[in-house]
Amino acid sequence: MSKEALISKLLSIGFELAEPATETVNQLRLIGRITPGRKDTWKVAIELLCIEATLQSWSLDISKPHFVPKPLIDLVISGAEPANGTHLFFSWRIIFQGEGIAAHYESIATSLARVQQPRSELMEVPLSAPPNRNALKNGKGAVGVFQQKVGPMYRGDG
Repeated sequence: MSKEALISKLLSIGFELAEPATETVNQLRLIGRITPGRKDTWKVAIELLCIEATLQSWSLDISKPHFVPKPLIDLVISGAEPANGTHLFFSWRIIFQGEGIAAHYESIATSLARVQQPRSELMEVPLSAPPNRNALKNGKGAVGVFQQKVGPMYRGDG
């Protein structure tokens, strides 16, 4: 399996590369971010990769380096904005290491394939009924419990 195929598998679970991957004979280094809404999927992927790394001859280093982007650094230095912690960002750094790491890309991709992809959830279904579908007709129809009139005339016994 190629480096590009492994990166494609990472992209499918929500990892976005922030800079090009660097590869040596014994190491693959990736820096990126997680797509919003895919954090739970990412946690499962990390867990599976950590488990797989303990069973294989390669190792895994996952970390979150923090940084301040250059334009924000200039704003803080110039005094235009105070240093209040809102300028701090982080990325994810993944380092796969091992003797001839490219030979292990297949086992890494197999672990990533076990990650359940998020399913879409149906939130709303349009009804094929007119807007006045609950209007009272001849004393019948849907009304709220506090709007319903009760008494002998309405119960049918009067």
